[in-house]
Amino acid sequence: MLEIDTKKFGRIAIDEEKILTMPDGMLGFEKVKRYVLIQDKSLDPFMLYQSVDNPDLAFFVIDPFVVLKDYLIDQPKVIKAAAWHKDDEISYLAVVTIPEHRPEKMTVNLMGPLAINNTSSESYQLILENSGYPYKHPLL
Repeated sequence: MLEIDTKKFGRIAIDEEKILTMPDGMLGFEKVKRYVLIQDKSLDPFMLYQSVDNPDLAFFVIDPFVVLKDYLIDQPKVIKAAAWHKDDEISYLAVVTIPEHRPEKMTVNLMGPLAINNTSSESYQLILENSGYPYKHPLL
């Protein structure tokens, strides 16, 4: 177990095997490479994509298929681009933006989802160019 500091939950213990490595980082945060996904009932249906090394850096995320039932990602293309294997367990999350004091204005980035390889504990932020998906899709 590893203890990390978070802004939302204070100091917490995480299983080191749950750390996700992002070789390219997140857009705008390319130097931050290690994250952990925090699931807590108080956040449901959201999760927190928390930087392991920076307590102030965390993103609310949600399953994009909950937001848009017919959301499509070309998984074979993702697997090839990331040099993953076709039998790897891959999941996707979308980053949520919550304007300060305006939760009714929440948006979700469907153009730039996170692809998480649960087999290798590696993740990438995708850019779904020409997909028609917006980076600010209204959540409510």
